[in-house]
Order: sequence, then structure tokens, then C-alpha cells
Amino acid sequence: MKLKTLYLFFGFLSANAVFAGDELADGMTAYNASDYATAEQQFRTAALRGEAEAQWRLGLMLANGRGMPRDDAAAVLWYRKAAEQDNMQAQYLLAYMYESGRGVAQNDASAVLWYRKAALQGNAHAQYGVRGAMEQ
Repeated sequence: MKLKTLYLFFGFLSANAVFAGDELADGMTAYNASDYATAEQQFRTAALRGEAEAQWRLGLMLANGRGMPRDDAAAVLWYRKAAEQDNMQAQYLLAYMYESGRGVAQNDASAVLWYRKAALQGNAHAQYGVRGAMEQ
């Protein structure tokens, strides 16, 4: 009986693993169709699960006010979560938020730090941003 329960348990885990990434894909489909409410719901589900790309995309929606009121402070929180997982786009946008003071106190040192991280991954905008932030 215990063996059967273990098989059922591991089978359940495997089934969840198969469906785990569907929210991100579904969110992208909804976003491209301008169904921002569904996109936000799908991205948030994946973001809360820790998916860096979903965190970055949710931050982007918040920063641009897509389907919800613009909330730069919340965008910064999601960008940071994704940036700390080495998401290059989130690192670049977090740097921009620090440089411009959107949703966070303006801080050139933090901007340079995040621009550098994104630049080291090949983000050309971040490479330019590092130079600009250091010249200020």
C-alpha cells in the first residue's frame, strides 16, 4: 500500500512538472493578444513560483501600466527578483530605474552595478548605460 502511495505521489509531481511552465507561455500569448488581465494573472502565477522571466515581464507590465495602473515601485520589486536570478533584461531595467529614480531613490552606484551585470551578459544598452551612469 505504501509503495502505491509513493507511485501516486511521484506521478503527481511529474504531472505538475510537465504543466509548470504553461503560465509563462499562456501569459505571453495573452499579452500579445492585448489580453492584459489574463497576461498579468499568468505572469503573476509563474512569478510567484520564482520564474525569472515571468518576474521580469510582470515588472514590465507594472512599469508601463499595461492592464493595470502604472506602479514603478512594484515594478522595481519584480525586476530585482528576476535580476538576482541573472535575468539580463531585468538587470538592465533595474539599472535604468535606479538611474532615473523611478520607483526607487535615484542611485548612480546601484545603476552602475546592475548595468555592469547586464553588460557582462552582452546587453548592448547596458554597456552604453554603464558609461553614461559613470559619467554623471
